[in-house]
Formats: sequence, structure tokens, C-alpha cells
Amino acid sequence: MPHPMSPWARLTATAATALLALAVTLGACGSSGSDPDETGPVDQAVEKLDGFGLSVAEASCVVDAVGAETVVEASDLNAFTESQQYQDAAKECIDD
Repeated sequence: MPHPMSPWARLTATAATALLALAVTLGACGSSGSDPDETGPVDQAVEKLDGFGLSVAEASCVVDAVGAETVVEASDLNAFTESQQYQDAAKECIDD
């Protein structure tokens, strides 16, 4: 017949299990849930347009409309802002 756990051993095992559950829960909560591969280009595109003179809200709206890669890959923002794609987004996103 196995020896029953002492109250101290049972308390120690319960505490260890609770700490493990807490660590797993906190680890899951610490994750922002956003994928850096997806948010990196978006943040970079918004920053690029913000540096060009748009507000962060306007830049975010334009990036949503034209796509982050389009903005990030634009080597000349002056030429990009003259494109029809940008002009269409600007009509919706930029306050006059």
C-alpha cells in the first residue's frame, strides 16, 4: 500500500502547481497578440508618412488604404503622393 502524502508534501505540491499555472497564465497575458512581421511594416509606413507631414491618424488611414508595403517600398514620397492610389486614399483620409 502506498504511503499517503503528508500534509506538508500535499501543501508543497499544491503550491507548486498553482505557481506553474500562474506562470503559464501570465506568460499568455504578456503576449500582445500582434505579429511583429505584420505590424513592423505598418509602423514603418506610418512613421514614414508622419515624417512627410501627415498626422499619425492620417498616415494610418493612408496605410490602411494603400497597404504598408506600398509606402515602405516607395523610394520617392513626392512621386508616390502624386500617384492616383495615394490621391484616392488622401481624399478619404486627410483633413483639409
